[in-house]
Amino acid sequence: GADDAVLADLEADAARLSELLDDLLALAREDAAAPARGEPVDLAEVARAAADHGATVDASPVTVHGERAALERAAGNLVRNARRHGRGTVTLTTRRDGDRALLTVADEGPGLSPEEAGRAFERFWRGPSARGDGSGLGLAIVRAIAERHGGRVRVDGAAFTIDLPLP
Repeated sequence: GADDAVLADLEADAARLSELLDDLLALAREDAAAPARGEPVDLAEVARAAADHGATVDASPVTVHGERAALERAAGNLVRNARRHGRGTVTLTTRRDGDRALLTVADEGPGLSPEEAGRAFERFWRGPSARGDGSGLGLAIVRAIAERHGGRVRVDGAAFTIDLPLP
């Protein structure tokens, strides 16, 4: 008969493969999608939806045109990364900066070195100090979503910022 430990290992492997497949499909959809037109989306609402228990939200209302579900996925990926690889409290902020809308996810850890930051958004890249499971696709998905919305994503230490144009 099946051993409980073997069954648990198989279930864990199936969950990891399912997450990897979901990430690969999301990235393929982003690559194939037309530029986002969408609807008005308040980034403060996106930040609140992405925040998990224990995350702090300091969100000023700022509206962009886009696809809410995609922007929530991008913010959620950043929060999960901060939880998995960062330290301390995770904080989400939104604000205007001239003609740009910014959504930042930061933790209290040291974050990435400049060399790591240069590679962070590559597909399948994982930092040398990465902890836990992960496909190395989460930040590539964030970049693809930001770019499809006419924006970009950047990192400064432990602060990851999605920078989008205002309508």
